[in-house]
Amino acid sequence: MFNESLILGTVPEWFTKGRTVLIMEDKTKGTELTNYRPITCLSLVWKLFTSIISEEIYAHLDSNDLLPEEQKGC
Repeated sequence: MFNESLILGTVPEWFTKGRTVLIMEDKTKGTELTNYRPITCLSLVWKLFTSIISEEIYAHLDSNDLLPEEQKGC
């Protein structure tokens, strides 16, 4: 499934479906609209897929000296 997605350049719609909930930041502000922040829970499959791609991209950038030291973070 992952290989097919990489070859075709598309991912199934259910890969990226998530459940979004609003989290209240400060209870003293009450139900004011600006007092909420959205949190989206994505599927484990999507997290695994993007993690694999991220590791491959980082390895390529690092092995070819394309990523400056300042951009590497921790």
